[in-house]
Amino acid sequence: MQTADRIFGSSPRIHLANISLMVLVYYVRTHYMWASLGLWEGAHLTAAAVCLGFWALIASWSLVSLGRKIGLTVLTRGPYKYVQHPLYAAEIFFGWLIVFFLLDTWLAFVGMIIVFALAPYLVIYEEELMQRQFGDSWKTYHTSTPRFFPKLFGGDSTQQ
Repeated sequence: MQTADRIFGSSPRIHLANISLMVLVYYVRTHYMWASLGLWEGAHLTAAAVCLGFWALIASWSLVSLGRKIGLTVLTRGPYKYVQHPLYAAEIFFGWLIVFFLLDTWLAFVGMIIVFALAPYLVIYEEELMQRQFGDSWKTYHTSTPRFFPKLFGGDSTQQ
């Protein structure tokens, strides 16, 4: 596996999809603003800051769990114990919530749904690299761990 693939994986594809849709939402948002909910001034900024905090916590936890062993072994600790792609999931979910609160438009939810629907196709490249490098250990991890959403109540661990 080449160093750039080990480090970046599917990240450029995820970022490009997110940024492209966020720019589109920004330019069409004026026609789809939601009505004032009677909240205090700055409530949307507070909510955006909370979402940013959650994203930062998950991203930090993921990166600390990766440590210096990135691309050397299949990680099954930290957030990787619960989902295969915690950084992507946090970026998409909390990133779009931040857009939702900052731009004050429900179109951000549409963007989030579109990116989450595309995400399995965007990470295929990275998953193929992992399969080639780690073989059976990746296959076992891949089939037993959800891609983006952790199993909350046990049950089936089919891919999401």
